[in-house]
Amino acid sequence: MFNIFKQFNLFPLSMFLPETMTKVEVISLNRARDRTVSAILKFGYFQPIEVHDSNFGEPMDEPRRLMSSVQDKLSKLELLIQESGLTMEPEGSLKAEDWLETTKNVISEAESLESQYRSLLESIAELKNEVLVLQNKLSKLESFKGIAQPPNAFEGFKVYLGFADESAVSQMKKEEGVAIISGEKVGERVPVVIIAKKDKDVERELRELNVELLDLPSGVSPKEEYERTAKELEQKKSLLERVRGELAQKLRENESTVKKTLGSLLTVRDALNLLSKARVSEHFTVFQGYVPLKFIERLKSLLSFDGVFMTYTIPKYFEERAKGEEPPTYVSLPRSVRPLESVIEIYGVPSYWEISPTVFLIITFPFLFGLMFPDFGNALVLFLFALWFRQYGKKRGSENIQRLSLVLIYSSIVAMVT
Repeated sequence: MFNIFKQFNLFPLSMFLPETMTKVEVISLNRARDRTVSAILKFGYFQPIEVHDSNFGEPMDEPRRLMSSVQDKLSKLELLIQESGLTMEPEGSLKAEDWLETTKNVISEAESLESQYRSLLESIAELKNEVLVLQNKLSKLESFKGIAQPPNAFEGFKVYLGFADESAVSQMKKEEGVAIISGEKVGERVPVVIIAKKDKDVERELRELNVELLDLPSGVSPKEEYERTAKELEQKKSLLERVRGELAQKLRENESTVKKTLGSLLTVRDALNLLSKARVSEHFTVFQGYVPLKFIERLKSLLSFDGVFMTYTIPKYFEERAKGEEPPTYVSLPRSVRPLESVIEIYGVPSYWEISPTVFLIITFPFLFGLMFPDFGNALVLFLFALWFRQYGKKRGSENIQRLSLVLIYSSIVAMVT
């Protein structure tokens, strides 16, 4: 029934119902396979699926093998950009006569680019690890930074500092010759100062009770160690920022190459994804996937060269469900409404056979938000935060963060008006 409405392309039904999808099968002569892949990538709306019919031949192994290498290089390049604090969008176009050979060349180029920055990345990773260790140590010392005497400075007593479970604290308090001072709970454990007589052996019992003892240098008080660790932490953070600054400067000098390499990696990844799901026989290669019905003529036009044959069918509910398949969901929304999709995606993508709830959120989400938080001051703070959040999303290259920031902007404006 939904397909009847979708065929007429009525507004606003196109916003309620996903676009009608077609299941496409492209059969290509092996000599035209790479050109077919280029045409499908240029098309941009082809969602490939695995070809499971064994009558069509065998899956291709090399694209699957190369995919892991491409993904590894892509992850390292994205990490490189992220650590520099820069925002870089992929650029350039990639033409290929042979996609597998082109992929190998792109991997080689990415490896060469990565080697130029490897030492800086390793330094950043090492410094980040040191900062993490110091932060963890500082958080443990936080509970004891008021103690200005070393634990071994008390004659006739042994003093232990550490963290224990509440049950262990209760049990230790029952011990004769042992005094325990406990602080406010930190996470799941309680900071404790354990004072025992010199002749009383408590180490074994502390181990049995799983008490985590604080390791301090001999003759150093918790206060001194806290101050020293805090100073060292600031030095490491400062050094980390300097190294990141050096990385950012070098990336800016080589920005066009980095953007081009990023674009090439993303392109060959899409090509390999398409090839890895195809099946190849002695003479033919078969691709299958889903395409919105309104774009099918465009795909036909791009594939109108010798050696390629294309067919398509419109999926039917009961037939697709019986085969355990479901078309992807593609909802056509105006640009101003698309940010609200991010709210839906938090809970999952609607089924192809369902009504899209996004259109209902256009009014209900900001309106209900405004009713729940009708405070001008709080809404103004949220509005300013959303503006910062949007810039943060651009810096991180995250489209989803940018969309969520727009949802917050809409909602905070309604809250201010309310």
